[in-house]
Amino acid sequence: IGILVKIFVISPILHSIERVIAKIPFINSIYSAAKALTDFFNVPEPEHFSRKVVLIQYPRQGSYAIAFLLGSAYTFEKLLPEQSNQEGKFRVFMPTSPTPGTGFFFVLARSEIIDTDITFEEAIKLIVSRSEEHTSELQSH
Repeated sequence: IGILVKIFVISPILHSIERVIAKIPFINSIYSAAKALTDFFNVPEPEHFSRKVVLIQYPRQGSYAIAFLLGSAYTFEKLLPEQSNQEGKFRVFMPTSPTPGTGFFFVLARSEIIDTDITFEEAIKLIVSRSEEHTSELQSH
């Protein structure tokens, strides 16, 4: 019954809402970017990697950027210099503002990744808004 309700009731309603959103200029750009990023991260991963928000030093040491930990980079080991395989490597995606569906992909050592308590949704708001308006909310955590 749940599958039928999803196919015949929920999906048509969501498609109608998306068509309305597509006609609103500013809202459309935010929604489409957030949807693209959410779709990108809906790849099954072990629970401890799922939607993990981290900080990485970018573009230089001492500057930090929000990124998403995607999982282990064990499939990239053959591409990396031999001396860099001493420490576990991880795949990290750093989205760009204001369209978080685009960004940079990194393979980083665990020591170069800083864990945060920021939720995926809070991170998306910060990236899309490009402003300080959400930082006071985050500081209250």
